[in-house]
Amino acid sequence: METGIFNGILPVWSAESSHKDTRSFFVSFEFTLSYVGLITTYWMEYGVSFVDNGTGSFRWRFPLAI
Repeated sequence: METGIFNGILPVWSAESSHKDTRSFFVSFEFTLSYVGLITTYWMEYGVSFVDNGTGSFRWRFPLAI
């Protein structure tokens, strides 16, 4: 839910508050960072799934700690 709000509000805010020459860079950079974070999270979850055969509490505690 927070990611949806973040992806809905931040591009509008960055487009409104940036200069017209750098507007496209800021909007595309925000989406790039969002995708990099999403891919990093997916790979981390995939790697953690192999610890204790995916049944231990480390699988959900480690991502929350980071």
